[in-house]
Amino acid sequence: MICHNGFDRNAAQAACRSQKKKLQMFSTNYEWEASSTDLHDKCYFEYNSDPFVVPCEFILDNFSCASDATSLNDCTYTPLFQHQCTNDMHVGIGCV
Repeated sequence: MICHNGFDRNAAQAACRSQKKKLQMFSTNYEWEASSTDLHDKCYFEYNSDPFVVPCEFILDNFSCASDATSLNDCTYTPLFQHQCTNDMHVGIGCV
């Protein structure tokens, strides 16, 4: 998961470019719900009434990306798994 701190349109475009796609949508402050029936930490989100499930643990935070970045590797961010994030600070992007 990616925390929204510093994650902007440049970062979203870099993520899509790395997949040879174009940015369709970008949103911050997604909130997740933990499932009490899961043995593993998973986040349940909904976008346009479509549910999806991803691991909950934050991996990346505090982004800084140039407008011409072609992947998130071109950006700076804190070391992996070091973050100051809560369950309402997830990023959502859609690429086409």
